Amino acid sequence: MAEYAYTQKSNEIKVQFQEDGVAKDLSGASKIEVEFYALNHDPIDRVAPIAALNSVNDAALFDLTDIVNGNLTFKPDNASLAPLTAAQYYGRFVIYAPSYPLGRVWAKTNKDLFTFMVGT
Repeated sequence: MAEYAYTQKSNEIKVQFQEDGVAKDLSGASKIEVEFYALNHDPIDRVAPIAALNSVNDAALFDLTDIVNGNLTFKPDNASLAPLTAAQYYGRFVIYAPSYPLGRVWAKTNKDLFTFMVGT
């Protein structure tokens, strides 16, 4: 899946979290994080992300109003994209909840990751 975000523009990226093809109720999540990795790194490995944004520290970027149905709208703005140059990145979501307090990566393989393209 490829997602695009542009500096100096309003961005909306809609995601539905599913498990076995069924929308996952994530209303119990304490934090949802988006991590960005360079394309030349395998984000499944233990490599630090280039940037990370989360629903606690960056609450305005995350619309969780329909998270009970697994739906999230991620709205990166110009300031949140500042650490990223215009390029392609791997992106992944990490969900923090009582059942996974250390975070659950919502990707089992690289096929489950998304390509995030930042441009002007």
